[in-house]
Amino acid sequence: MFVGDMKFPEMNVKITPNTPKLVDVYPSSFKVCGRVAPYKVILGASERGPVSVVFSKDGIVSEPVIVEAHQETGEFCVFLESGKYEARVKLTERDKTSGLQ
Repeated sequence: MFVGDMKFPEMNVKITPNTPKLVDVYPSSFKVCGRVAPYKVILGASERGPVSVVFSKDGIVSEPVIVEAHQETGEFCVFLESGKYEARVKLTERDKTSGLQ
């Protein structure tokens, strides 16, 4: 379930006269947004296609989360679990040899 910029796990809760209190509920992930800037420089030629941003969680070996930036603005949003992340723009070898990284 989404509430604003937070995502909550779905759960069944049984409420009876003997247990009229709800359990504590915590978000399972948070919305993280940003913008690749200067987007047009990184994009280069318009035929390149969308740029991807790669999020890797610090201290944990797991699959990275990859999100595409909006083709026109370079903006992106993604829901990430709580934790510390490293973000980087995914570049092609051509981008790297052109000096973008």
